Parts: sequence; C-alpha cells; structure tokens
Amino acid sequence: MENRKVRIFYKMVITVTRCRCIANDSTCWSSPSAWRTFNASISGRLVLPHSSATPCAENEFNESLCNETIRYWSDSSGRSDQVGTMQYFHWENVSCSINNRNSKCTQGSTPVYAVDAIWPENIQATLRFASTNNIRSVIKTTGHYILGRSAVFESLFMWLHNMKNMTLISQYSSCGAPPVSDDVCLTPGYNRETCIYG
Repeated sequence: MENRKVRIFYKMVITVTRCRCIANDSTCWSSPSAWRTFNASISGRLVLPHSSATPCAENEFNESLCNETIRYWSDSSGRSDQVGTMQYFHWENVSCSINNRNSKCTQGSTPVYAVDAIWPENIQATLRFASTNNIRSVIKTTGHYILGRSAVFESLFMWLHNMKNMTLISQYSSCGAPPVSDDVCLTPGYNRETCIYG
C-alpha cells in the first residue's frame, strides 16, 4: 500500500473581542437619564451596591450601618442578605476593612449597579439593557459562589435574593422517570435556611 502524505491546513480564524463598557468611560457608558429610564422600566428595582465594609471606612463612616455590618460580617446568611456582598470579603474590595477605620473604600470588584429582581421580567429587562449598552452583566442567587464570580468590576449585577416564589406540585414527572407526589418548585431567592426553618 502506498503511503500518502496528507497535508492539513488549519484556517486561522481571528475573532475580535469587543470589550465591555465601564463606568469611567464616558464615550460608551449609559447616561444618567438612560439609567433612570431603565430603573423606571423595572419598577424602581435599581440599587447602588457597595463593598460591605464601606460604612466602617473613614470616607463613608456611618456608625449605625457599621455596627450592623460588624454583626453580620462573619455570618454567611447575613452577608447574603446584603446586595453586592460576597461570602469572602476579598472578592469585593481590598481597600477597606471593618478593622481599620482609617481606610478609604473604593468600589473595587463590587458591581456599580444592581437590580433587586423579584420577577423574571426584571431579569429579562436587565439582560436587554446590558446587551444594548454593552455592559457586563453578572447574576447572583441567594447563595455564595466561593470563587467570587459574582464580583465583577464595573458590571450590572442581577441580585435574585428577593425573588421568592414557591409552587407546590401534587404530581410531577420528568424525562420518563416515575411520577413523584408532593413536590415543590422554588425560585432562586430561597436559601437552605429558609427552606428548613421557614
């Protein structure tokens, strides 16, 4: 049998990655009126998250909020109740701390804006706005992602913590499996503690 040499040529495809717009780029960042219009379209659910230690920092000091922050600082459930707060502080920001009142907080990796979503339509509108305006979007349910993927610099954050709906299903089957009775469908706002303790 004759040996044949086969030459394989790989066509190189060069793709151009389009960078996302960030807040300090006035050439592309949405105007204040665009953010107001967007906020109105989601029934005023747009909020401004900050690093969890911000109320304890010199440039933003607020004694009552700082005391509240200290109370939930090491409590993962308490931290999940705060928009923009991550399980591990270092994912948010390393410029300020509850232990150093002389520190000055910056936004760090805490998203610039957050949508406190309570309905699927809030998420749909947020994704449309982010796509149209070339803004990086990130989503966080009630739990914590240990690797910090919910903390994204200058992004639009979809916070699903308050999206709480429970549907009881008397008879459920999936993919040909035997039916199950008394099942429940939970939306992303439920965490383990809520399901166990109510």
